[in-house]
Amino acid sequence: MENKDPLFDNIGRNARKIKQTPSLDAWTKLEAQLDKHERPQTRRRTLPGLGILSIAASVLLLVGLVFVISQTILKPNKSMATAERQAMPQQVEDLPLLASNDAISSPQMAEYQRKINANPRGVIKEGGYHKKLVAQPLNRTKHSATAALVTMKNFDWILGEWKTNSKTGTSTETWEEFAPGHFKGTGTFTNIDNQSIFTEQMALIEKDNNIYFEAITQSEGEKVAYVLQDFENRSATFYNENIDFPTHVIITRTASGGFTIAFKNIPPVAVPDKNTPLKNSRNLIKSKEIIRTLDQKI
Repeated sequence: MENKDPLFDNIGRNARKIKQTPSLDAWTKLEAQLDKHERPQTRRRTLPGLGILSIAASVLLLVGLVFVISQTILKPNKSMATAERQAMPQQVEDLPLLASNDAISSPQMAEYQRKINANPRGVIKEGGYHKKLVAQPLNRTKHSATAALVTMKNFDWILGEWKTNSKTGTSTETWEEFAPGHFKGTGTFTNIDNQSIFTEQMALIEKDNNIYFEAITQSEGEKVAYVLQDFENRSATFYNENIDFPTHVIITRTASGGFTIAFKNIPPVAVPDKNTPLKNSRNLIKSKEIIRTLDQKI
């Protein structure tokens, strides 16, 4: 009797199944399963680095906004600050309007040019449309710190009578305290025949926290006031920018015990040709200054 093993029976039955052709439906299901593995779901593609560029653009936009705010709101307007510091003109002179039938003469134009040349370091300030430009010295309203501390006591030494002798005669100058804060000076010249030629009046006055020297320096015959600008050692400098010559008066004590008074412009200019009260026998006329010396006290 033949002994049959169940294992071999099963193998034989299954071998016959392997040889069977799969149905059409089985192939369709298998193909569908393969498609899932070979063709994954399509993902949305993005450009590399797009996120970094977006962040950089945001930062640049923020920096730009901060700069604009700092320049327009937080920072003062430079043009306004410059306009506030600019000094206003102090002097203007009338000229004929452009529509006037009266032509400006050549001598008048030459006089305007001479005034401008007399202040070569001046700053031009403009008036109205019918005004001319006026040269203004740069040292306008400029006082040294020492000058602000000077009082009339610094000029007590000038009180009394002074004189100096020359070949043409004797010049004298008398200073007295006319009132508190007011020294009055009288200058005279007597020729060799002991005849008094002329007399002139001067003054040293303290007012409005300033000290002024007054003298007749213009042909109009009126006293001109010069404000103290600087005081150093034995020299006091007074100035008046609104006249042509002299713009400065300098009183200096000499080592010999006398003093000098110099009339000049700073910077220096030639002494004008026209006659002025300064061109008298008491003064020495030089090319760029007029000066007198009182060398002894009586």
